[in-house]
Amino acid sequence: MKHVEIDKIKQNCSNDRVMLLELINIGIKRIDGCHDEINKALSEEEWDELARIVHKLRPILFFCGITSLDKELQSIERDSKARVGLADMPDKLAYLYSNMQEAGQELDALKDEINRDEGTDK
Repeated sequence: MKHVEIDKIKQNCSNDRVMLLELINIGIKRIDGCHDEINKALSEEEWDELARIVHKLRPILFFCGITSLDKELQSIERDSKARVGLADMPDKLAYLYSNMQEAGQELDALKDEINRDEGTDK
């Protein structure tokens, strides 16, 4: 499954190469960094904190062209705030993180492609 909508991320950056690479790097960093935060909130059953983390993650992923996970993020945020479906939360988060890792790999590949293309322009 493809997670990164390349046209979306390019549109969000007005096709500006520098901005595009910066946004990709932010997305990769956030994807890599949120796993520990999410696991800590889950293990400590800090549901408001989990909702906050997921809420802050949504716009970053959106601007990185990763819209395929928005419904899952909304569901996790809503359920965390309402304290419903908490028994399913570990599975939901595992699914989310697995897909975020795939999206991160797609962003890495896109970054490599942009850098390769830049090398051929010189």
